[in-house]
Amino acid sequence: MFAVCLCCAALAGGAAVAGQQAYDLSARPRFAAGDLVTRTASRTGRTSYVDDDGQSAYETAATIQSTEEHVVLITDAAGQVRSFRDHVVSAEMTCSLKRKGEEQASRGFSLDDVACLVSWQKRHFSPDTTTVFSRTHHALSAPQVTMMKRLFHDNMRFGGYGQTGPALMPEGTVTIGQKWLPASGAVAGWVGDALRANGLEVAKPEGSVELVGVDNGVAELRGSAAFELTFVGAPARGRATAGLKVDTATGRLLQEDTSIHLIARSGDRMYSVEVETTCRTAFQAGGGKAMMDLPAGGYDLGWRPPGKDKNRYSSQADGVSLAVPREFKRKADDDGGGTIFSSGHGSTVRLQVQRPVLLAELDVLAAEATRQLAASVSQYATTSDEPVILPGNVPARLLKGRGRGGEVVILALLACDDMRLVTVSAAAPVRSSRDVAEVERIVRSLRVSRPEAMPAE
Repeated sequence: MFAVCLCCAALAGGAAVAGQQAYDLSARPRFAAGDLVTRTASRTGRTSYVDDDGQSAYETAATIQSTEEHVVLITDAAGQVRSFRDHVVSAEMTCSLKRKGEEQASRGFSLDDVACLVSWQKRHFSPDTTTVFSRTHHALSAPQVTMMKRLFHDNMRFGGYGQTGPALMPEGTVTIGQKWLPASGAVAGWVGDALRANGLEVAKPEGSVELVGVDNGVAELRGSAAFELTFVGAPARGRATAGLKVDTATGRLLQEDTSIHLIARSGDRMYSVEVETTCRTAFQAGGGKAMMDLPAGGYDLGWRPPGKDKNRYSSQADGVSLAVPREFKRKADDDGGGTIFSSGHGSTVRLQVQRPVLLAELDVLAAEATRQLAASVSQYATTSDEPVILPGNVPARLLKGRGRGGEVVILALLACDDMRLVTVSAAAPVRSSRDVAEVERIVRSLRVSRPEAMPAE
């Protein structure tokens, strides 16, 4: 999670020891259009919680292993990358969920040949999701969209720099065993970039870096940091460690291994989060020239960021919103945690957010929802099953049916957003086409965003 070049870090641990060789780690990586960095990485996130009486607990884990090709497209006069294409050659994801008293359940998914343009945006690299492209896939499943969003997230890093850009290296020469204290902003970048993809912002970071050794021009460094942040609405403290290897002649990153652990208490719940990342890179000058232009054909998988949310009802804690008319009054939440709205004409709408849930294909979720509807609504029968894409590229399915002898129209919208399932169900009397159209409009208005209290998986 480090990178190599000159910075304004203050040295600590004393000056170089007499008789020991001093090493200059100020080399700044330079790249040219057409250069290729192949990045092989693995990232595992684990979250667990238990309440004070020990009656409720769960553990989740998700691991993504990927091989990516970063093709340099644009550099500035100093050879610093300003735009590159991230091509996911292959990726595999395994996720698991274990609740207290239940067997652990797990599923695996794969993704390959998906690319996205990534550009420098003032302080970090950011993907342009409108440019997502594949030569082989004309559409992606809900789990594959989750994988893609985890790979193409805000605050991405170019593989040749590692996770923090140039800010962690010492100002002058250092000897083996010497430590230095980077500026707090550099430490925040190091830890924050690993957690920001999970919607977490680091505060009050403190850390140090040490030169462990140099072998054949490759420097090995070790870092440690402590930090604070807000997690599930509560103050939390965390620690991070990292090791990396860099080429002292060029400053290019060769290897990095990072571990982050934080603990937080929210009400009667104690949370523990671990994030572990490993990364290996290989550089080939001009190796990506043939890949700079997009190949003819292929499929556009891009999406635009969602526009301004104008829905009347919203829950920032859950990251959901609905365009509920004023005539629909909110009722007491039901035992299942659903939020209920009811009109004066016999129509009802129910919004429910379930998390964590085990990531699954929408076909599986739709089949289970159909089974539940048939068990709870007399004479229920599905009349249509429609794939839907919500703003922000959130895959969903809209089930329509009738029940109670055909007197009631039933709708159920299932939205899969990572390890979270959002369901909007509605019922309206068949005799009123206006009421049926109204509840369908409400159901289709669902917006899903990252909730304030989203645990990092």
